Amino acid sequence: DLAEDISSGQLPDPKDRIDELKMIHQAEMYEFQANYQQAAKIFEKILSIRPTTPSSYVNLALMYAKAKKFDEAIKVLEKGLQKIPDSEILLSRLGHTYLVLGRSKQALESMQAVLKINPRYFDALLASAWILGIMGKKEEALSYYKKALEIEPENKFLRMNYAINLATSGMFDEAIDFYNNLKIEYPDDYQIYQNLGITYGNLGDLDKSVENLERAISIHPTPFSYLNLAVALRKKGELREAIHYLKLYLENAQGEDEARVREVRKEFITWEKMLKNRIGNMMMY
Repeated sequence: DLAEDISSGQLPDPKDRIDELKMIHQAEMYEFQANYQQAAKIFEKILSIRPTTPSSYVNLALMYAKAKKFDEAIKVLEKGLQKIPDSEILLSRLGHTYLVLGRSKQALESMQAVLKINPRYFDALLASAWILGIMGKKEEALSYYKKALEIEPENKFLRMNYAINLATSGMFDEAIDFYNNLKIEYPDDYQIYQNLGITYGNLGDLDKSVENLERAISIHPTPFSYLNLAVALRKKGELREAIHYLKLYLENAQGEDEARVREVRKEFITWEKMLKNRIGNMMMY
């Protein structure tokens, strides 16, 4: 904010700056207490003092968003863009707000507007890639991921999402190479092993699929890993072990999609019958 004042030739009164910093501190305290309404009131005052500063609009919009008043958040950001139409931060925040609301098309339009101003704006590149992936436009998404990787090649979140996009695009070998590199850097990240195991499964390499899913579970067991390991073991013909992990999935399915749980429960009953029949046939011989 101070830099903007200096660049416009307007040096702020030190007393005004102190008062403003006090207000910001108070607003942050209210935010920490989850009292977003009171925080918003203070940021409204700051906005009236600094109506040409993008952060004034962003801070107020964030409080509205945290209070689940998304329409108010959007109005604040749109008001800011009327005053500062080329603000990257305002356009980006508007895009993120639309994204939270599930309005993917408007979110993408906002991010594209950011990239017209600054083609190397990282958050807009990453968000565009993610939105395009959701829309099923995998090839376009990959192009944005690649541009983002040129800017932040070490960004773990970006690399994970790029690998996921490669896998869901059917580019399994490329995804596996990416995951294996991540595994070297982050040997205790269960999500890497989990995703790698699923990708190996899609490729048909069941041994490596099982190996990585078991490693994921040893680090941090999740219902998702239990289910995918059960499927991989079933494909390998290891039915008893598959049933074991399917049972673990059902025992830890709190918060899972209800329709999926019902289907898995039916599958569990089917697998148990298959195992009993198999044991019965063996005893006959």
